[in-house]
Amino acid sequence: MVGCPKFDDVQGYVDKFTDIFRSANIKSVTVAGHGSALLFGSAEDCQAGMELAGKNVPLEEVVISARGEIIRVG
Repeated sequence: MVGCPKFDDVQGYVDKFTDIFRSANIKSVTVAGHGSALLFGSAEDCQAGMELAGKNVPLEEVVISARGEIIRVG
């Protein structure tokens, strides 16, 4: 899923993540972003959807530079 929590409906993201976790057998999730605080909001939205769906899978956050280099994995 692609989005911008700064400009989009955050609750809509949580709802979509919830639907995805309920309907698919997700084994892990990677949230990638460009290094702003918005990435962490996206990870929180994903985690919220996971919890609402009653799932608990590994979630990894990856920060990518404007040049496409991986800055941080966590």
